[in-house]
Amino acid sequence: PLGDTSELTDQQTVRLAGVITEIRRNVTKKGKAMATITIEDFTGAGEVLVFSDVIDKAGSKLHKEAKLVVNARVTVREDEDPKFVAQDIFTIDEAKAEYARSVVVSVPVNSLTDETMTALEDIFMKHSGNVPIYFKVLQDGQERVVQARRFRLRTSAEVLKQFDQMFGDSDVKVEWR
Repeated sequence: PLGDTSELTDQQTVRLAGVITEIRRNVTKKGKAMATITIEDFTGAGEVLVFSDVIDKAGSKLHKEAKLVVNARVTVREDEDPKFVAQDIFTIDEAKAEYARSVVVSVPVNSLTDETMTALEDIFMKHSGNVPIYFKVLQDGQERVVQARRFRLRTSAEVLKQFDQMFGDSDVKVEWR
């Protein structure tokens, strides 16, 4: 939480999530682009320095009101609030995919048609990886959780979007690590 940064130590790596409320673009002494963004969560705000290597990767994500997840290194100076130096920047959807620990798909038993199962198998085969997949099957008011034994996923924003199109956003949960 950005509202409580008192325990942070110099050079520690942290993950921040919030909304950009301010962005100032500059040029370094070497003529490279850099930006200073203010990111806020529900508890407070923090200042994040974004150097050219991260700007090159993050590009269009850096705008006011953007909801982002930032991996950052902490810099602490005496009598100042900690500052953060961005190492990676993700949209919320990208972060869900990047940090997925598992994917849980809630499925009413009557929606498990041959067509649905074939479409799921297609997704699993095209995006094979190491993230376990669980199905929460709902039948007659009872809930059963079953792990897919044959498949694991390489999650991405594209994969999560495909699940959302098949089952709806509320039926696919991603657990983060």
